[in-house]
Amino acid sequence: MKLLSQLKKILNIVPENEQEASFGIETPPRQEPTPNAKKGIEPPAMPPAPQKRNEICRFILKSLKPYIDEKESIGTGLKLYVLCKTTEELEITRVALFEELPSKFKNDILQKELADNYIRLSSDWTFEFVIVQDTLPACRFSEGNFGLDILKNQSALKDTAKAYLASIIVLDGQASQQTYVLNPDQKIEFRIGRGYRPRLNSGRTRINDIVFLEKDDTQYDETKGDKSLSVSRNHATIKFDKSARKYFLYVDEGGLPQSHNRTKILKENNTTLKLQVLGMPYELMFGDEIELGDGALIAFSAYEGEL
Repeated sequence: MKLLSQLKKILNIVPENEQEASFGIETPPRQEPTPNAKKGIEPPAMPPAPQKRNEICRFILKSLKPYIDEKESIGTGLKLYVLCKTTEELEITRVALFEELPSKFKNDILQKELADNYIRLSSDWTFEFVIVQDTLPACRFSEGNFGLDILKNQSALKDTAKAYLASIIVLDGQASQQTYVLNPDQKIEFRIGRGYRPRLNSGRTRINDIVFLEKDDTQYDETKGDKSLSVSRNHATIKFDKSARKYFLYVDEGGLPQSHNRTKILKENNTTLKLQVLGMPYELMFGDEIELGDGALIAFSAYEGEL
């Protein structure tokens, strides 16, 4: 062995493992795959209740984004609506919002989120939620299965503010009336469509407030009712926002291009707004004209009055 070592030194032969060591190269230790990697198992997803809780917080913050860093409080509370179509969704939502502990979601989660985003409510603000299983009510903000209203001090609002009463005049097409008065003291949502109580494809009955006539209505006149027939049974809805004291137009499913229909707002400055997004509000101004379908036309006007 000594003779072999001496021979290697004479011939300058260095074993491979010694070469690696001489150049400071170390062989990294072999890493064992994790148990999940061995079996091809992905990390567990977030449980459904916390996931729903995060979705609700994101929706609320997105809705209130215009109020970030405002110096004045935006209201006295928030009212959340959640649409749950299955028993499973209902139970997940109840757990996510701590139904058994009504103030926990507000105090432990939402209050911190609002503060972190510089959104101010009154010092004694309230939070309430309503779970619905049929359809979301008219809300100031809505997206998917969520709806949100900002609560105001209604007694103070009535004492200090005036609301806009409005009227709709039918310019083209045949409706049940020539003029409709929109009084937000009586209701804040006004549905536009063909027929008084049409049955929709979903099987539900819709009650329209601004009614274009069907061909089999006794009042229908073929000489002027042609354009009314292009109005959908569930075409659009006008909603009054009490806190903003403004009217907004929303296109319904029947008034969308996907339903082979159309809805437009013709402004006084000769610009045109095409309503193509379900659930998106479009503010109505004095003098706006609304085109429904292939030429049915109504005019919007508003004036101040006591609410």
